[in-house]
Amino acid sequence: MVFITSTVLFLLIFADHVNAMRESVMARQSASTEQAFYSAQSCLEEGYLKLRTDADFSGGSITLDGSTCTVTPEHDPGSADGKLVSTGAFDKNIRTVSSFYTDAGASETRTPSAIYHILDRTGSMANGGTYCTLSEYPSYSTCLAHHGAWGPQPYTLAKEAAKSFIDFMDPASDAIGVISYNIVQSVDFIASNDFTAAKLAIDALPAPADYTNIGDALGMATQQLDGVEAESARVEILLTDGRANRPVEATAEQYALEKAASAKSKGIIIFTIGLGATVNEPFLRDVATSVDGAPLYFHAPTGADLASVYNQIANVIISYNIGQQSWREE
Repeated sequence: MVFITSTVLFLLIFADHVNAMRESVMARQSASTEQAFYSAQSCLEEGYLKLRTDADFSGGSITLDGSTCTVTPEHDPGSADGKLVSTGAFDKNIRTVSSFYTDAGASETRTPSAIYHILDRTGSMANGGTYCTLSEYPSYSTCLAHHGAWGPQPYTLAKEAAKSFIDFMDPASDAIGVISYNIVQSVDFIASNDFTAAKLAIDALPAPADYTNIGDALGMATQQLDGVEAESARVEILLTDGRANRPVEATAEQYALEKAASAKSKGIIIFTIGLGATVNEPFLRDVATSVDGAPLYFHAPTGADLASVYNQIANVIISYNIGQQSWREE
């Protein structure tokens, strides 16, 4: 009986160990697959940016954060209509995304846009010296071993990334505004083509503190965009590193979804950015505008990834000058 009990116990422990190993492998594969998909998306956006100025763009490859991707237009030479196929690879994982387009090539005019940054200044964003972007790994070596970034806290990186986005835009066509939020929200800069002033407003944002009221921040941005000409593209870019828990914690996410739905019903485009591992990604996908079923949601694993994410969003906004019909993963 003792032998049988010991054998059963050994098998249970062994099974747990195997399951843990399997989960660990699956987690690594999932992360690698996500990185490959992220790479494919990046190439697709780069392709659209190229097509906006050159209908004869023939494709190419780029390297991004250790991954590689290729983008290939499938169209007759000189044709303004066709299909982009983008393939991303990372750690032996390959993902392919395709997108149909119309009216590629340079245009004499560009659709003007009014864009509001909606920046998280809750307590979890606070600067506090040297740290790891993955809080569970407080030492430098374990931080890097688990693919974290070691350096300044998220608030500094978020503000710098938001400013890098502005550099991609055109003051002749685009107006940039800034809203920040925690338990309350504030209009820190009314949308303007004075990009220098917009950057100074981001630098001067209040120190992080308190809880996360995403709903009222979205509502405030929508109020600001209500007065913008309908012919302009109206955009909200929401950044958060946490979960909505105010004005009432139990209903905070539903409240934010209602505010997002109201904005989208008015033709406002919402991009969402989830920073770190504690965000509710399904919720942020629902908040974001969907294009042919694909939400305009971007995940930044660490603060160091934010600049790349914001630059991708800038490319997407600029690429709306092409009549993008749809995109899908193959």
